[in-house]
Amino acid sequence: MFFVFAGYGQPMKLLSPHQAWLQHITGAEVFVIQSAENSENFKFGLDFVSPLITEIKRRNPEKVHFVGLSMDAVPAQALAQRVEGSHLHLIAPMTNFSQSSKALWEDLYSKVFYTQLISIDTIEEATKIIFRDSEISPEDIDIL
Repeated sequence: MFFVFAGYGQPMKLLSPHQAWLQHITGAEVFVIQSAENSENFKFGLDFVSPLITEIKRRNPEKVHFVGLSMDAVPAQALAQRVEGSHLHLIAPMTNFSQSSKALWEDLYSKVFYTQLISIDTIEEATKIIFRDSEISPEDIDIL
């Protein structure tokens, strides 16, 4: 059984060919889990952990693999810690949300004229608000 976590901003449809290929190659059931930003209340994907634990216990598979892409390495890693004998595969895992947010800001938006009005301090404050509103601490999503 494989659980593939889509990653921030990744449409689940994008992973359909990978899901079909993985099922064909391994013969295992492969489930693609929506990205964390699709949750009603954003919690870095950690709100998916309990329901998936329940489903894994119900199915009682011989082997379980978790594949986490980018930010969705967080719930994949949390599940791997709770499911004995599971295998964890991380692809470009987000290891520090605050640093990743600043790096993405710099890469994607820093050269746009109107963003010159927004300082990196504002980005840091925004990440603090995200942690506060999600009721998740930076330590809760530390996958290292």
